[in-house]
Amino acid sequence: MAAITKIRRVLALVAVVCFFLPLGQCTRLRWDSAQVHENGRIQTAEPKTITDVLVPAGKIRLPPVTFDDIAFDVLLVSAFFWPLLAVAIEGRAKTGAVRNLLNGAELLASAGTLYLLYGLLFFKQVLPAGYVAVAMFVVLFLLSVVRGAQTVRAWLDRRRPRPSRTQGQMK
Repeated sequence: MAAITKIRRVLALVAVVCFFLPLGQCTRLRWDSAQVHENGRIQTAEPKTITDVLVPAGKIRLPPVTFDDIAFDVLLVSAFFWPLLAVAIEGRAKTGAVRNLLNGAELLASAGTLYLLYGLLFFKQVLPAGYVAVAMFVVLFLLSVVRGAQTVRAWLDRRRPRPSRTQGQMK
């Protein structure tokens, strides 16, 4: 069990590092003879290859920030920092019930994070940090499944009636 804890600690640190790295890149188009009008729209013929389109900063109008934007940002930050929090809480957990509850929460959180990463990276060109993040959360998910199976097995062993010593010695 100590090996799984050490692996989880390393993976938690990798998750924090992956948060600060680019996971994917949107595809971009190069527009030949692009002209930016005063309303910020681009008028041109056809896209050719992948490059940037430069638009003057004064022409960009950003929409106001809404509650949904803030909630998504909080969800995204917590998706990469929950493994570190889970490792810290498990180190202070005194009872097996808290650890079992934490293991169930970790199983759900890793599955949710994998779903979030799938949604973020599905239509993008995935960069190496994106592959590392997905692989790391898959390993965290599998480790929580293994720990859950160990917990269930230990619980079943405790519930199983044990043979008494006198029954084995009788002939």
